[in-house]
Amino acid sequence: MLLLEKGQPAKDPTSRCVGGIRTQFSTEINLLFSLESLKTFEQFQKRICIDPEFRRIGYLFLATSPTEIQILNENFMLLRKYDIPVEVLNGDEIERRWPYLRTDDIIGEPLPPGWVCGPSEVLSGFVSAARRAG
Repeated sequence: MLLLEKGQPAKDPTSRCVGGIRTQFSTEINLLFSLESLKTFEQFQKRICIDPEFRRIGYLFLATSPTEIQILNENFMLLRKYDIPVEVLNGDEIERRWPYLRTDDIIGEPLPPGWVCGPSEVLSGFVSAARRAG
């Protein structure tokens, strides 16, 4: 195992990220990289022996123009090509789930899958595994 991190792992970029993992991309190569990285996070606790607090959420993409809807629909066609489910929500459902959002200008609400994990937990897991491996 090789860990490349500029500076001190507890103080630098990785430890400051929010831990979002998504599959919504406009290019196939980025989608494939994301799908490959998901395998690491799904097996992280078993292989690295640290709980990364990995859990599934959704990424909500809100469109307010026909151009944005077209772009999102093209991206979702790519997701569907890889059997990644995309849920399309109407304004009433958005308002029910997230009542604090202003929805009067929303014309599209796709919800592709997403995941989160604890960046600090993942980083410390990689550091520990790299140290164990010498």
